Amino acid sequence: MTDKYIISIDQSTQGTKALLFDGSGSLIRRTDKPHAQIVNEKGWVSHDPEEIYRNTIQVVARLLEESGIDRGRIAGVGISN
Repeated sequence: MTDKYIISIDQSTQGTKALLFDGSGSLIRRTDKPHAQIVNEKGWVSHDPEEIYRNTIQVVARLLEESGIDRGRIAGVGISN
């Protein structure tokens, strides 16, 4: 049987992280990319949703490339923010 993996995407205030776990829950690899924080005159922080989307695509692609894991072996993806 082929091993399956799980990708976890964590969207935080500092950036986007993608983590790859094996079937036993062990962390195999992590990639991340920071994003800009936009602060208005009141001190409120916001983010550019298009930048977040681009970063998500990039960190997942880099995670798969660096790990050498075939996409077909990904059993699921979880997202937290």
